[in-house]
Amino acid sequence: MMDKKVLLKSNRTFKSKSSQIRNQKTQGTQKIGFSCTSHLKLKVCNETNNVSVRYFKTHYGHDLQLQHIRIPKSARNDIAAKLVLGVSVPKVVDTIRDSIGQGGDLQRSDLITKKDIYNIKKSFQIDIVDGLRHSDDATSVALWVKECDKNNPVRFFKPQGSDDLEYGLNISDFCLIIMNSFQSDTLTKYASKFVCIDGTHGTNPYDFELTTVLVADEFGEGMPVAFMICNRKDTATYELFFNVIKNSSGSINTLTFMTDITETYYNAWRSVMGDVPNRLFCSWHIDRAWRTNLAKISSATSEQSVHKRKDVYKFLKNVQTCLSVEEFQYQYNNFINYLQEDPDTSHFYNYFTSYYGHNHSLWAYCHRKGLGINTNMYLESMHRIIKYEYLDGKKVKRLDKSLHNLMRFTRDKQVEWIIKVTKGMYRYIMFIILRFSLL
Repeated sequence: MMDKKVLLKSNRTFKSKSSQIRNQKTQGTQKIGFSCTSHLKLKVCNETNNVSVRYFKTHYGHDLQLQHIRIPKSARNDIAAKLVLGVSVPKVVDTIRDSIGQGGDLQRSDLITKKDIYNIKKSFQIDIVDGLRHSDDATSVALWVKECDKNNPVRFFKPQGSDDLEYGLNISDFCLIIMNSFQSDTLTKYASKFVCIDGTHGTNPYDFELTTVLVADEFGEGMPVAFMICNRKDTATYELFFNVIKNSSGSINTLTFMTDITETYYNAWRSVMGDVPNRLFCSWHIDRAWRTNLAKISSATSEQSVHKRKDVYKFLKNVQTCLSVEEFQYQYNNFINYLQEDPDTSHFYNYFTSYYGHNHSLWAYCHRKGLGINTNMYLESMHRIIKYEYLDGKKVKRLDKSLHNLMRFTRDKQVEWIIKVTKGMYRYIMFIILRFSLL
């Protein structure tokens, strides 16, 4: 009986026999189109059961690329052990990202995603009930601490009970401004096209406002580049915020500036950074304001009121989303006439014409066509993620825990960006960006 022989080739080895070419991922295929010289020759002697192995170590025709390296077996086993113990997938990802870079250079195990973990869970046939948590729910901030050692992300801090002679804050005011070096670099790199400012309530027990500066990266993802937590919500406070940013990253010139429907952010930005060619209202905030004020529409019965509010909202959204200036003007005039002719909508007519009748360019889609901005994708996603994934859908009772969760969110956005740049993205992501560039 002949001895058994096994040949194990490099995972990069492959030459297609087909003449057809399929679309590839942006990261490219791991197959190099020919045979790599690295391989194993294994021989098993049938008589003695002795095994001999010849290992050809040198690779040829390709570099060491993380996106084409398989997850090490030891890392897969460690993840599987945690899943068996009941650690949730988000907690596993959290632990991995807390330890990123601790071994020196970036490793394949540093780039593990939720999809990788679900694949490991499937391969090990691990069945875990959704929502099962580990008994220790605390999350490490090792990456945050490590970055603080290199470059403290706290750019300004004024606690309650202290005086501030430079910016004129009251002794009872609290203000904390955070921007790490990665965020500063991201702001400088991507702010030329678009800057968005947004305020979020309910992230801490004191009702301090979390103000976020947001830009969009090359993948069309919203990237938070600076945070301010403060009890005040006036122009002078936002001027302080933007001045701190300017001192850290330089003056920011952007094509489009987007905020909620108030004037405080825009006035403060103009005072510090200068004029902006395009100013827009965030569609997410506009939609929320319109839905709230639909209560001004009142008919004879509650059922009629609900029906009429739905009709008005549908008509209004059709007007807002018109992509032709001529079509928008035509539909807008019809909408105003519709409101004027119905006594039930008179109060909503007064509200709408007062706040939105003179500034079409700030909220109509036909005036933002070609700017490549889809705020709902940026802002609504960020609000949802912060509230439900990092705050568990409830108000955190301690400010330090709110800060901790905010830093986790910032860290994960940075790691996700590193993963995308290293591994690449599917072509449909670029299709989505091009699609929304019309809005």
